[in-house]
Amino acid sequence: MKIVMSRWKIVHLLLFVIPVHLAIGQVDIPAQVIPELQPVEDSTGKLVMPYDLAPLDTLIKRARAYSPMIKSQEQVVSSTVLAREIENSKWLDMTSIYGNASYGTGQYVTELTDQGVSGATLAVRQNLFYNTGITMTISPWDLITRGRRMAIMDAGIYKARFEQMMLEDKVAETVIERYQVLLLSIEMQDIALQGFNNQEINAQLAESYFRSGDITFEEYTRALDSRNKAKLDVAIAKNDVKRAYLLLQVVVGDELH
Repeated sequence: MKIVMSRWKIVHLLLFVIPVHLAIGQVDIPAQVIPELQPVEDSTGKLVMPYDLAPLDTLIKRARAYSPMIKSQEQVVSSTVLAREIENSKWLDMTSIYGNASYGTGQYVTELTDQGVSGATLAVRQNLFYNTGITMTISPWDLITRGRRMAIMDAGIYKARFEQMMLEDKVAETVIERYQVLLLSIEMQDIALQGFNNQEINAQLAESYFRSGDITFEEYTRALDSRNKAKLDVAIAKNDVKRAYLLLQVVVGDELH
């Protein structure tokens, strides 16, 4: 028996694998905080805080949560971890799924030979063929170096996290230093105000003594110079308080209460 395909019409249907893509979201960058409240003078001329200062540990937590350097490093840590996850799933790039299907109508001629007598039969058939499968191509070098590449990625994650810890310590040290400077400047302001009050009393007494002729003009001017110097010390002390307050507020990124 001989089978001859005389005509064949096929319609092919191809199946494709759609690769998975990763969407990276945008990171909102907070605006820089501009301090608004500042120390104000009370009835005695002393610069005082607009509110009570928060505990030191609270200010450190706020500063760490606000610090642009720490936020930036957090993004570095996150991207490094994400890069490791991608590297760990890299074997998916070497894997593909395929499939195809064929459908068509075929005409067959069947020739039969029986004791020297030949006969032909025409048959029309509809056929459907399909196949699917999975292929994987693995590079020996990628397979050998996979462990080392993952170790390098792990080391990068540890490094990024340690750098974040170092930044957190640096921010804490800055807050502690500026907090102590603020407290010291407030104390120095109290001392300067007390010195000015004493020199103001001395200047008033010197003026009274000078008018009564008990002291010379030179002694009187020395008393005035001492008062003026004490007044300048108060102005410097107030400026130090204000400066220390603003510098601390910039690091904390929030009000200090």
